[in-house]
This record gives sequence, structure tokens and C-alpha cells, in this order.
Amino acid sequence: AVDQFTDGPNPVRMRITAPAGTNAVDLSDPDSPDEAELLLNRGLSLEVTADRGVIAGVRQLDVQVVPAAPGGAPA
Repeated sequence: AVDQFTDGPNPVRMRITAPAGTNAVDLSDPDSPDEAELLLNRGLSLEVTADRGVIAGVRQLDVQVVPAAPGGAPA
């Protein structure tokens, strides 16, 4: 299933971690267990915690959600 989302000229796959309480909506299809889709709330930033390099032609990144500070700016 990942192949259909990583067929562009510079494909990237991100493994995202978020702290408990992060506002998000799970849009994953229960009929497609190989896929996961998450809609994060506005005002959040992502920080790359690991670049695992290119594996099978796809860059693999680990990222974490940086919560927004009061007022909407990233902390």
C-alpha cells in the first residue's frame, strides 16, 4: 500500500509520533490495515528526529509533533 503514496520523484515516508493529548483525527480505513492516515490540528510543527536514509528508493524519516504554544505559535 505504501507504494501508491511513494511513487513521485523524491518519495518520503514519515513515521510520526505525537505526545498524548495532541488534537488529531484518525482518517485510516479499517478495511486497509496497511495504511494509516492522521489529520493533525493546525498550529503544530514537525521536528525530524531521525533520517534513516533511502531504503528501496524511499527516504525514511522519523518525526515528532512539536505542540503549539499558547497563541498558536510552535513552542
